[in-house]
Amino acid sequence: MWGGGGVWPAGLVVPVAWLAGVAGLVAAPGLWPSAAVYAVLALGAGGLLAVACLARRANLAAPWLRLALLGVAVALLAAGSTAWRSAARAQAMWPADLAPGRAQALLRIDSLPTPLDNGAWQVDADVLAWSAAPRSASPRRPAAHAWGEEPVNAAGLARLGAIQRVRLYWPAGAPPTPGDTWQAAARWHRPDGALNPGGPDPELFAWERGNGAVGQVKAGDLNLVAAAHGWTVHGAIARWRAGLRERIQSRVTDRVSAGVLAGLTVGDQSAMDQRDWEVFRRTGVAHLMAISGSHIAVVGWWVAWVVRRTWGRSHRLVHLWPAHQAAMVAACLACTAYALLAGWGLPAQRTVWTMVVLTGLSLSGRSWPWPLTALWVMAWVTLFDPWALWQPGFWLSFLCVMVLMAAGDGPASSEAESPGGPMGWLALWRPFVQLARVQVVLSVAMAPVAVLCFHQVSLAGVLVNLAAVPWFDLLITPLALLGMAMPPLWSLDASLVQATLDALSWAATWPAAVSTWAAPPAWLGIWAAVAGLLWAWSGPRGWRWGWALVMLPVLLVPPMWRLLPAPAAGQFTALALDVGQGTAVLVQTQGHALLFDTGPRLGEHDDAGRRHIVPTLEALGVARLDTLVLSHEDSDHVGGAPSVLAGLDVAQVVGSLPVDHPLRRAAPRLGAAPLPFRDCVAGQSWTWDGVRFEWLHPLRPGAEGEPNAHACVLKVQAQATAGMPRGASAEAGGNSLLLTADIEADQEADLVARHSPLKATVLVAPHHGSQTSSTLPFLSAVQPEQVVVQAGRRNRYGHPSPQVTARYEALGLAWAATPACGAWWWRSDEPARRPLVPPAGQKAPQRGQVVRGHCWRAEHPHPWSAAPVDTES
Repeated sequence: MWGGGGVWPAGLVVPVAWLAGVAGLVAAPGLWPSAAVYAVLALGAGGLLAVACLARRANLAAPWLRLALLGVAVALLAAGSTAWRSAARAQAMWPADLAPGRAQALLRIDSLPTPLDNGAWQVDADVLAWSAAPRSASPRRPAAHAWGEEPVNAAGLARLGAIQRVRLYWPAGAPPTPGDTWQAAARWHRPDGALNPGGPDPELFAWERGNGAVGQVKAGDLNLVAAAHGWTVHGAIARWRAGLRERIQSRVTDRVSAGVLAGLTVGDQSAMDQRDWEVFRRTGVAHLMAISGSHIAVVGWWVAWVVRRTWGRSHRLVHLWPAHQAAMVAACLACTAYALLAGWGLPAQRTVWTMVVLTGLSLSGRSWPWPLTALWVMAWVTLFDPWALWQPGFWLSFLCVMVLMAAGDGPASSEAESPGGPMGWLALWRPFVQLARVQVVLSVAMAPVAVLCFHQVSLAGVLVNLAAVPWFDLLITPLALLGMAMPPLWSLDASLVQATLDALSWAATWPAAVSTWAAPPAWLGIWAAVAGLLWAWSGPRGWRWGWALVMLPVLLVPPMWRLLPAPAAGQFTALALDVGQGTAVLVQTQGHALLFDTGPRLGEHDDAGRRHIVPTLEALGVARLDTLVLSHEDSDHVGGAPSVLAGLDVAQVVGSLPVDHPLRRAAPRLGAAPLPFRDCVAGQSWTWDGVRFEWLHPLRPGAEGEPNAHACVLKVQAQATAGMPRGASAEAGGNSLLLTADIEADQEADLVARHSPLKATVLVAPHHGSQTSSTLPFLSAVQPEQVVVQAGRRNRYGHPSPQVTARYEALGLAWAATPACGAWWWRSDEPARRPLVPPAGQKAPQRGQVVRGHCWRAEHPHPWSAAPVDTES
């Protein structure tokens, strides 16, 4: 062997080295674009492998040296293959320097259409050809600032030839049929999305799926070329899935029940809205509402049982092939078919590849320890999808299986199976006792991983899953699958699902059903995950509780280890979240938190509060808001308020809303008493931990007239520090932040007339950088060192206005916009990042440059990042 000692040394080194090589290359985004890099890595890997093989054959080196050479060679091979695939994937993306525009594409639909809130559809398609877009058939002339209405020129079209797959937003109406070929003249852009601390990365999702562009098409710009001609495997499977979904929806009238059955059958979760997922999240059963590894394993178990029983009855078949081997192969084939029907997601892949590896080992007469099996399957998955390492589902899925393997391999399992246990009718309880033990072990061991990935743990899920897992795996899921052959079973299954959902809704109301925690550093989460595995596997009870103590730090993250450390006394931190076309700014002092606005509403069942704000604040460890500010009634500022109130502990609401506005009587959750509401009025002030907060606008309470005219304006002033510029005094205070909501020119003039000085270190741009705001007198009075613009990508208003950004640059003001910056954050006691440019006549900073604060996108670069910080948004 490579290092002696059986299968362990080389069997452990190879997958670990492969995973390390993949992770190291993806984590170094500056290396992958160079073709020479992956060529050198591949040559180096080949050379080291040759040396290691020669040393092993001739016994020229010590075993540990041969293992080291093997590990380095495999790591280089993994890095080289990942670099090559990353370079190829980058070539198949919309060029970063190509502006959004109109182009015509010949597309073959090859995915299951997903319905959206507005009646439109979302589909993935293969690109057969690109061409110039004809004149739009829409009778309405687009606005001059509308993004993507300019046609892509000939040079740009030539660069689009490498894009092979796109995501298309289909107009409302009948969805396209998978397998059909369409000519679509759409508005295209590079895949992108909001990026916040602790939040999901939508660009990684598009990168993994190979979607090189995103397009929006109108009904008049579509033309059916061929119906299901030249079909692909993906298109055929998607057509099969779409047909099954339609049959389920026609049979089951209840939306949620039909959605659950569609999720269990074809992996489609679109019928379940965010209110349903909130119930599943609080009860810890979200993994049961779609195709999970346990569902696929149950299908394999049923198929194996049937095949083994029938195969064993035939003497000819038994002599031809042993029944247990035939059952294992049949189970693998059935699980593969079910995984393809479910969309071939990551949990499905993990389960199928695990079964393939275990079947291969059994057929070859080998037996590997569970850590080797899990590591080899992990390496195998990253061979096809190296970027899966950056998906939370990858770690949750594999660690769950490893914990179950460890729990079944530990001494506790052997104790449960000892012959000295209870006999007679008491033995009937043994499976239930074993199930409860496994569920408790799994819940405790997976808690640190859940905190690392989702910043919360469902305490109710420990009890709920004891009944829900066997209920779904042994009854609801089999009935859903059998309904494909006997559709009346779907009606029976729907009634069981409805009763189950009622029970889950009741469990979701339990006190402390979910506990939220600050996101730990990655290294601490990995350490806790390893400790969880050892906890599940350890023998003596004292060792097990020792490993449980090792897991505690991930649940009690010290403030200095959090994503954004808490500020010192007298100082504050500000976080302008990336919420699209809207405003949401978190201000934290040493012991208090204030959220200024809640971003926009994003659809009938979604908003920025649920999608961006609550997950980010939970990751930062902010479970309580001392004050929630609703600056005025525009939906892009209060659209996310219901989700924020439902997801966080809010002490009071302050704002400027009409007297009949429902949010003035908002309650944190159903049945609770309304929160106190106060109007923001100029002159009111308070102090938190030495930081002064003062309302500068409006002058009178009550919201009458234009909403923007009475929007709240808040100034946050830190204490002076030793690092303040020369000439500043302690009385003048330290650095400051000015939050202006959507005030316009008249309100700016009023602020300049009433407040002298109005100076602030950082200004959140009024009205998202609209040309109706950011007047020259106002900017001259504020004299900000940094301007932050919160706006939506390719928004229809053209924010920030080119006239306004030109004004910033003429005054020498650095500015950054969230579309290119992602979330922007700043500590009030940190110095400027470079010497400031004097505002009088000297060269202005480059657009998008950051003088104060940090851009989250710049500090977390990846190969799939859509936009650099120094580009215009």
